[in-house]
Amino acid sequence: MPRIIVHELPERILNESSELFICLAQTPPPTKEQIRAGVAAEGLLPFLRTLLLSENGQHSRINDMAPARDAWALILIPEFALSMANWNEIDRMIQQLDRPVIVIGGIGVVQSSALRTWKEEQDEQNTKREFAFPDYIVSGVVLYNAGCCWIHRPGVGTTSIVFLKNYLERTSEAVKIDGLEEGSHLLCIRANDTCIYPLICAEFTSGQENGKPLQRIKRHIESENMAAGRKIIVTGSLFEPLSFHPLWHKALTESVSLHQEVITVIVNNALDPCKPEEKDDRWRCLSGVYRARPDANEQIVQPPSRPLVGDTGLIGVLCRTGSAQAICGKMSWDLRRAGTRFLWRTSHRALADGTGALQDCDTGKLHLDELKRFIRRYSPIIDCDGSHCVRKLECKTREGGHFTSPLPDSCEDTSVANKWKCMKAVSEQIQRHSDPDAKTMMRSVLSGLGAKEPDPDTLSAKELEFLQKGLKVTGALKLRAASKWQPSANGVGQLVDEDKGIQILIWADPLRRSREIQLAIESWTRDPKPARPLLAVVQGSSGLCQEGLVDQRDPAQSLRRGDITSSPLPAGPRAIDAHRPKKVAVLLLPRIEECFHREDLEVAVEQELEERLQELVPVRS
Repeated sequence: MPRIIVHELPERILNESSELFICLAQTPPPTKEQIRAGVAAEGLLPFLRTLLLSENGQHSRINDMAPARDAWALILIPEFALSMANWNEIDRMIQQLDRPVIVIGGIGVVQSSALRTWKEEQDEQNTKREFAFPDYIVSGVVLYNAGCCWIHRPGVGTTSIVFLKNYLERTSEAVKIDGLEEGSHLLCIRANDTCIYPLICAEFTSGQENGKPLQRIKRHIESENMAAGRKIIVTGSLFEPLSFHPLWHKALTESVSLHQEVITVIVNNALDPCKPEEKDDRWRCLSGVYRARPDANEQIVQPPSRPLVGDTGLIGVLCRTGSAQAICGKMSWDLRRAGTRFLWRTSHRALADGTGALQDCDTGKLHLDELKRFIRRYSPIIDCDGSHCVRKLECKTREGGHFTSPLPDSCEDTSVANKWKCMKAVSEQIQRHSDPDAKTMMRSVLSGLGAKEPDPDTLSAKELEFLQKGLKVTGALKLRAASKWQPSANGVGQLVDEDKGIQILIWADPLRRSREIQLAIESWTRDPKPARPLLAVVQGSSGLCQEGLVDQRDPAQSLRRGDITSSPLPAGPRAIDAHRPKKVAVLLLPRIEECFHREDLEVAVEQELEERLQELVPVRS
């Protein structure tokens, strides 16, 4: 027998289009000490209060993100996020909701005696309390890793069901807790149109030959005919601090293959691991919605989320960032039917502040979020002992792109220290939300004078490599005293030399050969619209551009103007005559990269630029 306790919910929870609001709550993570003590992170209650309650004249974030108050919402909370110590307060929040919800989350380490007491304190006027296991399981004095599921129906009542983690990963459990025991039964919430099976972390990746949780769910679906007229949801509440592991690919593939109507929904704590390798980092922190890949067009996603790219057996919509946030949208089983191209329509998110409270909802910031993460992935991580890892295994910070500590004096690798400073300069700029912003920075580095807007979700390995080169060189040039960020959205390049009135473009193009870049620059010089002189620091996909002042005398070499962006600047003391070709000097980007090993980085960069800048200085009348 699969040993599964079924709780009956005699209602339909899907809307008429077979959709359900899914809200993933990436809560502030508890420390290992808090987990062992059975308490939640300090920011949890402010997070849940702003998610669930309408206070201080503001709607609850769940109602802002899922405004149809009569529609059910499934709110999934990570492993260890909740605790028995704050169960009563969380329960009061849920009871105040004016909409039907199912809330599933991990309540962490709890003694069997505390579970007995919890159930014995049942009050007929309040939430009904149930176990998803036989009562005798808690007759002894042992520790369990538990979860809790609330089912709240306004005007009808609230039920809370405690379930136990059935599998502990003996060799690599995220938090080692002596005396922890496995549970024996799984939980199934059976509504009229849906079955929900909540699992906790390693229950997905279990390698048991007998009693494997996913196989028990499969047998239950088949033997009890659970899928007859019903959709299936398998949820996972995780505490996974490491970047993606192949075991998760195997587990997710197996879970979505249990039945053709299965969707798997995962949420992790806001631990936010990342890796340089795209094959691993594309999984982000695993929070998201997964399904077996259908034979259909690619799905559409919205900025708070990103598609799982490059997997042949799975499709997925993942939370774009691993920071503390709630992200919500409708989930649909009809991706390959009725013209639907959304698996999870993540229309909104709410980010948490330093206290854990959720801020106002927004629709996501695609380029900013991706560029912040990219900088984390490709910045050297400096450890407290001064050692470094250029190809870092794990990010040591949870700040999602912020550089929160100074470079240690004990770091002896000059190249690493310089690259860190350069990436820091770019990181600080894109978080100011001023020009050049993250979208402009990404476009100008990869496309230069071209108009192509790169899609951050589909960048190739080569594009990622060139973006990394371009951003580090951009930061290196910004360290110059005379370099300021390009203040005009109509300007060219990322920087300007204020002393000489020269624009600076860093262009690392993985798609155009150097000859094509040279022709594009020559064509731009003949555009009649005025612009200040330009220093182009360039590298193409192959070959080398000719350095020095660009020869403007051969119009036969120009490209079609439709391929080139016209970039006028307001007329001023340094504006050039509109009837003259613009002045452009070219410098090879690798020359700046060679400066990274120099202790006097700023001096070395200035020496490389000096000759080219002198060629561009306008002659004063």
